[in-house]
Amino acid sequence: MAKCPYCDKSMPSIKAETISIKSAPRTSWRGIAYCCPYCNAALSVTIDQISLKSDTVGEVLRGLGKG
Repeated sequence: MAKCPYCDKSMPSIKAETISIKSAPRTSWRGIAYCCPYCNAALSVTIDQISLKSDTVGEVLRGLGKG
């Protein structure tokens, strides 16, 4: 079983939380932070691929005048 590198407890599951990822001014993406269920340490952060896909489709439809 995986162990948290911060609190050293075995993790039977992991907690996923939404987070805003910000880059240059006015640029942001929806993200997911994977956290230890015991100490809440962020183990990994990534762009939310489902939101990214949805946002991309929406932008394309708006560009085509259909959104």
